[in-house]
Amino acid sequence: MDSQLQDCIQTIKSRLTLRDLLPEFGFPPPRSPRRYRSRCLLHQGDNPTSFSADLAHDRWYCFSRLHGGDQFNFIQEARQCSFSEAVQWAAARVGIALPSNSKNGAQKPSSVSAAMHRLRRRLRDAALSELDAEEA
Repeated sequence: MDSQLQDCIQTIKSRLTLRDLLPEFGFPPPRSPRRYRSRCLLHQGDNPTSFSADLAHDRWYCFSRLHGGDQFNFIQEARQCSFSEAVQWAAARVGIALPSNSKNGAQKPSSVSAAMHRLRRRLRDAALSELDAEEA
């Protein structure tokens, strides 16, 4: 990976925090400035504390799936995409142009990937609606 791309990735990480990403992917907004615990919506887990995030260090972990990482790993899991697609999505989200000579800047997410993302979002929304109805 060239240094220009690495610089872009670091800039993206500094501008796009887990605090920003969690609500965008259906998680309840964080209340605490440091720690966050929730049911893991990445795999529709039923344990109310299976998902944990250290908001001060932008790291997350799912205790049910024994998997975690940084913002890009979270985007990969939430969108079911590759690392380069996660970088592209995050760059667009924060308004950063990736270097044109990198592979990441030249690739476009496939229509299949976009369709899978829409389907995953619909399923998550339906599950959340069902949970809200059960609580009411």
